[in-house]
Amino acid sequence: MKYLIVFVGIILLAGLAFILFAGDKDSILTGLAVDEPQTNSELMINETINDDYANVVEPHYTHMPITYKIKHPEECVNGLDGRIKLALSIIESDTDGVVRFQEDINSADMEIDCINLDKQLRDFSLNQTCEDLQFKLSDNSTSENLDGARSKIDKYIKDLEEKGFYIYNRQAQVESNKLYEIKLCYINRSKFEYTPEEILEVAPQGEGYIVEGLAKPSIEGSIILNSTVQLFVHNPRCMNFPYVEIHEILHAFNFAHKKEDKDIMSPIISLYFKDCASNKKLNEEYIRCLKKIYSNGMEESCDGVNFLEWNITNVTKNNTREVIDPYAFADIPHWTHMPLTYKYEDKEQCYPIRIERNEIAMREIEKLTNGTVRFIVTEGAPDINFKCTKFSNIEEGSQTVGDNNITYYPEKPDVIEKAEISLFGGADVECEPFPMTESFEILSSLGINSSVNSWSVMSDYVDCSAEKIRWEIDGPIFMKLENIYKAKAN
Repeated sequence: MKYLIVFVGIILLAGLAFILFAGDKDSILTGLAVDEPQTNSELMINETINDDYANVVEPHYTHMPITYKIKHPEECVNGLDGRIKLALSIIESDTDGVVRFQEDINSADMEIDCINLDKQLRDFSLNQTCEDLQFKLSDNSTSENLDGARSKIDKYIKDLEEKGFYIYNRQAQVESNKLYEIKLCYINRSKFEYTPEEILEVAPQGEGYIVEGLAKPSIEGSIILNSTVQLFVHNPRCMNFPYVEIHEILHAFNFAHKKEDKDIMSPIISLYFKDCASNKKLNEEYIRCLKKIYSNGMEESCDGVNFLEWNITNVTKNNTREVIDPYAFADIPHWTHMPLTYKYEDKEQCYPIRIERNEIAMREIEKLTNGTVRFIVTEGAPDINFKCTKFSNIEEGSQTVGDNNITYYPEKPDVIEKAEISLFGGADVECEPFPMTESFEILSSLGINSSVNSWSVMSDYVDCSAEKIRWEIDGPIFMKLENIYKAKAN
């Protein structure tokens, strides 16, 4: 699907403002976040893997005991090291020894990392370099003049990023149409073990919200190859029970959040803490499920347990595959899983403003579908691959500024296997500040058709001067996507 824009004159430069709301501080005391599992893109069975639990279909480690090691034990302060080992001990005890752990400081199935966020942020601040850049504008400043200054800034930022720097802060303003000023602060990635993106994503976001930990199981088919658990150092809120530590370790078993009060896998745990002193063991459904999986399916069940999305196909030993489609009821082309992974191919070809607008579009789609559609960046093979190229196909007063190519599974022609989105152009952007092109292409890759309504984000031909271009116009689109991805086929 190609996306075209009709020239309607000069598009004036506008600013963008973002406000992040951390939530209701009276009801949300703590938030727990989890990264979705990393999956092997080839999804091929390794015949040399000896799976002691081949009878179960749920995600699982292949053996017992599960080995673990604690990374950066010197950072496990405030009793965190003891709480980690207590959490492991409780899981062993509650499953009657069916699940067992063994420490291995060399190679381990599960790596548990203690991270002091305050220390990381302090290190970033102490090691940042800041510059004040100024560009003089002509007396009759035009949008083209501003775009020229902005292009120089974009090129400067691009050069910094190519040298391994991360832009920590960027503030720009125009004074009296005479001067374009920008303040840049950046840090050298190579000086830090964790990337700025990793730390800033989980850093405290104001009153009422704290990310306590993350977990990342790496899965091939239904086999958990290994996992990482990150625990962020805070004063413990549940002194009598290692809630956070057990919560994240269960994520490493591929258990997902469950939005119920007093459930150990609840992502928001304010009410759980009211009964903190009385909590001494796991919820029964998790005990049953662990016993079922690690008895090789001989007992118990996994009823009542949510799993993270883990694989999109089952591969049999003759290398034929069955596409597992939990959204088969959908009446539009659709994916088999959420979240969708994405990456920027040849990121150095993308102007920062293009990436910025693309990220805004994805975050808005997530918000308007109430989080049922989600996007996470990956370094591996992505579901959606973004490419930045030069303008093409300019003719008769219009030009193609975006395009996408969707691949469907041959076995299920209405199920999307992967998508490639091309964004044409450089620092000059259309319909600013609204990310029209980027939104159109991303929604197209979600199976949404174009619209004849020129005010819709899905219009093939968009008049950027239309004042009524708003997300609200396309409410039915986002409701349809939410209804698909919040449900499972019966």
